[in-house]
Amino acid sequence: MSIKMPIIGGLAALLATISLASVATDMPPVQQPLARPALQPFSASYKVLRGKKRVGVSKVELIADTDGMFVYRTRVSARGLARLFVSRDVKGESRFTLENDLPFPLYYSSYGAKKNDIQRISFEPFNYEISSQYKGAEKTLQWSPGVLDLLSMEIAMKLQFSRGEIPTEYTVAEKNSIREYHLEIEDRESIQTPFGQHETIRIRRQKAGSDNHSIIWLAPELDYLMVRFDKYKRGKIDFSIRLNNYNPAPAN
Repeated sequence: MSIKMPIIGGLAALLATISLASVATDMPPVQQPLARPALQPFSASYKVLRGKKRVGVSKVELIADTDGMFVYRTRVSARGLARLFVSRDVKGESRFTLENDLPFPLYYSSYGAKKNDIQRISFEPFNYEISSQYKGAEKTLQWSPGVLDLLSMEIAMKLQFSRGEIPTEYTVAEKNSIREYHLEIEDRESIQTPFGQHETIRIRRQKAGSDNHSIIWLAPELDYLMVRFDKYKRGKIDFSIRLNNYNPAPAN
């Protein structure tokens, strides 16, 4: 049985005119806007489960430089017997700035478990183009305000929920095409983490045209960090990701 390791960013995420997503107005805010800078660097690690078996570890980090550029990186490494099926780490990286306190992606890359599973995306807003390369095939896509990549979608979710906004959809450049992701808040749920019990928002995320979906748990008390991620395939959980460690940016 082959084991496919996910690209997480964990967290991981992403997708206004630069308001990057539609916001529903008939739902109450999740919480009041935070009186702090829009985006803080952090790092976190997760255990990757298939059923009850731990098959890997996922690590994410958000780095900021002095020029207003952010780098969001993810890495998934197989553990135990899973190493027999996965020959290399799965990695992803998104480079972006902020416009109107939301991600404005510039470059995205990912490296899957298989040798040819490589994706590179360059966002070229001045030319209204996106240069995309996936598994050796190249394609030029049309750029429009609000188009994200898979990882900057996670950051957009984190930022919007922290402001009390309720994003309902994101537009994402992925695998040489432009795709729509739909979001729906399902419930509030208490989740046990290594840092104790936390109240979370449980969100269903589904790509348009796909029967598969993901369930994401965000913890407001941890600055809307993802504490759990379940990927469903054919109606059953394919794999699950659970928070193991979290390092927020140090207070000034």
